[in-house]
Amino acid sequence: MVWQAIATVEITLTVYLAYNVLKRLAELLIVLKDSVIERICVTPSVYAKLVKRALLLIAIILSAYPLNYAMSLGNVEEELRDLGNYMVTAVALIVLFFLIIDVAKAFEHLIQKYIAKRHVKL
Repeated sequence: MVWQAIATVEITLTVYLAYNVLKRLAELLIVLKDSVIERICVTPSVYAKLVKRALLLIAIILSAYPLNYAMSLGNVEEELRDLGNYMVTAVALIVLFFLIIDVAKAFEHLIQKYIAKRHVKL
């Protein structure tokens, strides 16, 4: 019983830490917004979309450990824990895939400009 209370406090602290990491990262990305938008020449809406997807991906990754730990505390069968881990991994990979596509779309104009310059020099 005591170890379950300690584990519950550990899960709570882990979630609190993950929340603070995400909050501070979001604040940092908001502060850097103007300089990043100017440097990579994207619109604020595209930057906001990229930031949201990146924060979502980090939140999913940070939630994997507390979720697995909470399921082990609840005496969930190993197969269901594995299924939960696979689902978290699958969702993280899907979000990562969409983030990569969004980054490629954001940098598409820079890539085309670079290719155009290289083509003219040839």
